Amino acid sequence: MQNMASAAGLRSSRAVSESFSPAHPGSSRVGVGGGPGEDGGLFGNGDSTVAGAAGPRGRPMQQSIKPRPATTRQCVVGAVTITSFAILVARLAFSFIVLDDTVVDELGHLQYESLGSRLTLHEKGTNDSSSIALATTHGSWNPKFLQSGARPTRRSRTKPRIFARKAPRSLSGSSNCIKDGGIEDALGIVSQAYLSPQLFYEDFREMACKFKIFVYPQTRKDQYQNIFLPYEEMPTGNYASEHYFKMALMNSSFVTTDPSKADLFFMPFSIARMRTHPKIGVSGIKPFVREYVEGISRKYPYWNRTSGADHFYVNCHSIGRGATDEAPYIRYNAIQVVCSSSYYLQNYFPHKDATVPQIWPRSGFPKKAASIKQRKTLAFFAGAANSPLRAEVAKHWNNDSEIRVYTQRIDTPYSEALLSSKFCLHVKGFEVNTARLGDAMHYGCVPIIIAPYHDLPYNDVLDWKQFAVVVSNLDIPNLKKILKKIKPLEYAQMQSNVMQVRKHFEWHVPAQPFDAFYMVMYELWLRRHLVRFSLDDWANKL
Repeated sequence: MQNMASAAGLRSSRAVSESFSPAHPGSSRVGVGGGPGEDGGLFGNGDSTVAGAAGPRGRPMQQSIKPRPATTRQCVVGAVTITSFAILVARLAFSFIVLDDTVVDELGHLQYESLGSRLTLHEKGTNDSSSIALATTHGSWNPKFLQSGARPTRRSRTKPRIFARKAPRSLSGSSNCIKDGGIEDALGIVSQAYLSPQLFYEDFREMACKFKIFVYPQTRKDQYQNIFLPYEEMPTGNYASEHYFKMALMNSSFVTTDPSKADLFFMPFSIARMRTHPKIGVSGIKPFVREYVEGISRKYPYWNRTSGADHFYVNCHSIGRGATDEAPYIRYNAIQVVCSSSYYLQNYFPHKDATVPQIWPRSGFPKKAASIKQRKTLAFFAGAANSPLRAEVAKHWNNDSEIRVYTQRIDTPYSEALLSSKFCLHVKGFEVNTARLGDAMHYGCVPIIIAPYHDLPYNDVLDWKQFAVVVSNLDIPNLKKILKKIKPLEYAQMQSNVMQVRKHFEWHVPAQPFDAFYMVMYELWLRRHLVRFSLDDWANKL
């Protein structure tokens, strides 16, 4: 019924424009009327007095036409068209306020029809991957309808098959929406650990309700199915975050089987599994990734319409840094979600890529983590001295009684050492992708970060200075002096902040609000407005 009303409203608006057209002999700039013998637009018929029409030299003139009483049918038709036009205007205004997915879809259709003739952003009949794609924003142009220059169409009745063994909750109609229990309940009473807690909280709740991901489908009959499918058991090891993300996503209602509703598109290949696959191996990763993207760009229209700017993949293994070397357009356009990264790495672009904490899976928080009295050791580090920074730390503090540094086996359990230390060192090795940062958070230990150019996880949300100590590599000899200057009350506040934010560094299946999965989804949500402009197209339009 609403679509019929919209169509009637559009027809009525065209009737208004025609009634003002000079082609009608009896038209006027201030009245609505038709020519002799014609229906008079919205408010009667053409046999009426038209006042205010411009005569010679701009003088007003009156054209007297013999009046004819309006019939009941004409009055009813006029009333219906006025009502339809009012409904159309109300729906447009309401769409900007409600922001419901269905309303936004309708708004996208209307915008395409009403503004398409004035904006030449996408030429009809082209299927060029360099076409301009606008950002996905509510109440503005919707790029979902700008594929191959075609006009928007109704939703397809056939839905692609999702490769999860059990149907994700999105198919059963459940929602990720988070009830407003107050920012104190969600983030804790200690809010200084966040750059802007209120803004983050409100934006996060909107993301949880509205964000949608389309996962490129894969079946279990494929010979490479284990490259794409989630683990059937809980993942372990240093690269578990990559698999936890996929498992949590496929068990969430963020997944949509309707590409027209998707904000981003997920390419679910696993680089960690490619390196051990008998038919791929380390040498086959680059051609496999290139051929995969070429395949989905031929089969689906979604990559080509933005050159991949609204696509993303997850990579936690360091070998994945060069996975896109044979397809640089993936590296420059698609969003790369990596497990910790440095700003200077060749294939990492902080403005579009995102970092996820590298976390060693553990079950439940230790009960003693909140205690400060038990923390007798000033600082603790355990790890191989396989980099200049770690060698420098070992050189200065290997035999210190207050700063315990182990470059070989430690004499106590790793967890007990973390629980008994005030500060835990996160020192860069060959790269920064290590689980030590997550380990410190899990056991309530304040991190000391000695890793130049480290793009810390959730840097858009968290104020790391409130719960971590960032030390320059030049200050390694002064490490004890720096830590001794931190007063007990200041340390207690930092440790309390660690206890508040550590929920962001834990994985759960199914996911829990504000855990690592939700935080990665929020990082992607912040990047959904990426715009891809073709330099060639831009130059041609100048």
